[in-house]
Amino acid sequence: MEHRFWSRIRWVVSAAMVCVVVLFVVALKQRSVPTSQALPAADKNADDTSSLTINHMEYSDVRQGRTRYTVEADTARHYEQQQQTFLNKVTVVFFQNDGGKITLVADEGSIDHASKNMEARGNVHVNYNDTYELTTAHLFYDNAKNLIFTPDPVLIVGRGLTLHGVGAKLEVEERSMKVLSRVDTRLEGVRLGGSPNRG
Repeated sequence: MEHRFWSRIRWVVSAAMVCVVVLFVVALKQRSVPTSQALPAADKNADDTSSLTINHMEYSDVRQGRTRYTVEADTARHYEQQQQTFLNKVTVVFFQNDGGKITLVADEGSIDHASKNMEARGNVHVNYNDTYELTTAHLFYDNAKNLIFTPDPVLIVGRGLTLHGVGAKLEVEERSMKVLSRVDTRLEGVRLGGSPNRG
């Protein structure tokens, strides 16, 4: 009789332990399911955004039979959700109506698909008709206005001219360049004029 009693107690304890283990496993699964479901969703979004990578990309913007500009990059990563393409080691050549050209090189760049506006970053150099070169850290291109501009400090060198300033605008078709503020100009080592507020 006593043996049966202890056998039942052991069976009840074992069954209780099995129930506890099962409940523990179920609880773990319930906690892990949202995490495991969230991770593939995040990966899927990442896959969707970086949907295409192109090596040695070349692109030309042509209107009415005339090439307005060409873009070349070592690598181009297309992001579908952001509607942007990010470029590595980028060169952009803007063509003027009179046959002149403006060449921009930068470490990185991006193109907005809807507006076709561009941004360039890192060691940005803009060569204007092989005459003047503008150097800055960060630069934008407004496609609708055909305007290259930067709010950052600039250095312009060419034909014996050295010019420091902050902010610049270069109108591609009008062939004009403006430095916006804090201009300090030197011509072959002789200072022509400038602002005491150099920055």
